[in-house]
Amino acid sequence: LQRIALARALVYRPRVLLLDEPLSNLDAALREDVRRELHAVHKAIGTTFILVTHDQVEAMSLSNRIVVMNHGRIEQIGTPQELYRVPKTEFVAQFVGAANLLEGEVAAVTDEVCQIKVARLDITAPRQDGLTHGAKCIVAIHPESVRLASADEVSSDRNSFLATVRDVYFLGRIQEIQIDINGTELRVIEVRGNTFRTGEEVKATFPEHSVILL
Repeated sequence: LQRIALARALVYRPRVLLLDEPLSNLDAALREDVRRELHAVHKAIGTTFILVTHDQVEAMSLSNRIVVMNHGRIEQIGTPQELYRVPKTEFVAQFVGAANLLEGEVAAVTDEVCQIKVARLDITAPRQDGLTHGAKCIVAIHPESVRLASADEVSSDRNSFLATVRDVYFLGRIQEIQIDINGTELRVIEVRGNTFRTGEEVKATFPEHSVILL
């Protein structure tokens, strides 16, 4: 039905096409197929598409420019890359990138980095203008930025911690893993095919440049 409705709308060669949840009520495989078709059609005809969706995958994969709204208020406008890499608010970081959000306090600032105290963790992040010693902040870490390895692996990264695997969810192409680092829980997306077990001790590492401060 979605394909038929799109074809009917395009017959009139509209200057702007409004798509309101066009992929809703489709199974997972068909949703991917139609999403690729929408992308191809948009690229071929050049008509402006305004897509309304609650699915961040749809928004990120189909859009050149995204407006993120929360209860009728605009949180941020930008390209998919900007919203993912430089979110301006907690809502954007969580909605667009499903980031882990941790409350922290700036413990030290140098010319290049900030040291952030999060519960019993010391996290190193790129320096951000406006954050001074003692300032409260939110640390955002994307689940796919965290790499898990054996507990005895040696890492030169400053953000490297021993962790305990709490839960593992096998999702086919990826695994979603819940870990605990000194009482702080993080959601991790494992795409490398490594296998981990509940209760296993692991080394969790994420690079400084992947840490976002809000």
